[in-house]
Amino acid sequence: TGFSLSGSYLGVYGIEVAGSDISYSNGAYLAVWRCYVHDHPAGQGIGAAGNNSHVSNVSCCFNLVHTTSRDNVWATSNISFYHFTNAIGSQNHDWVNGYDNLVIGNITHHGSQGPGTPQSDGNGIIIDDMQCLQNYGSDHSGINYRGNWLIMGNLAVANGPTAGAGVHCFQTDFVDMCFNTAAANNSVAMDMNAGAGQGVRGDIYANLTWQTN
Repeated sequence: TGFSLSGSYLGVYGIEVAGSDISYSNGAYLAVWRCYVHDHPAGQGIGAAGNNSHVSNVSCCFNLVHTTSRDNVWATSNISFYHFTNAIGSQNHDWVNGYDNLVIGNITHHGSQGPGTPQSDGNGIIIDDMQCLQNYGSDHSGINYRGNWLIMGNLAVANGPTAGAGVHCFQTDFVDMCFNTAAANNSVAMDMNAGAGQGVRGDIYANLTWQTN
């Protein structure tokens, strides 16, 4: 059985979920800390991964997530955040130490891209299309999500294996990515092991990447 956060000022701490996920479904100021999520081939591990996520201001910290997404044709990942909204919460870079969203200290391994064509995702961690340039709904309207992100101190190992990256940001602005370690992800090097996609405004520094190919 999975766990879904819907509302505001809610958190999940220290639970294990096997064969399902923990999702940020709706609301602002939502936290998932020190959880163990694993063996969910049908979808993501932790995240807000549906189109038009009515979500803002999340923290995802010190979780262990592995072995997800293998059979999902909709391109999910171990930890995934997609299409946030400016309609709720705050995007003033002022929630926690100057940041609106935190992804800190997670360990993620063996995320798999699904069987779709072309294959994509299966990332360890992805911050995906916060510019809302893909599908979007009435409160997104293709408008760039203004909240900023701190992606720090995460470990991502053996994700992919052919499409996914270790720690990845795609079409997302206002990202600081630092002190992350990504090793042996994306074995055919279709994507960066750790890095940023199109249109990122922020800082990427002091990350360690190691590749086997």
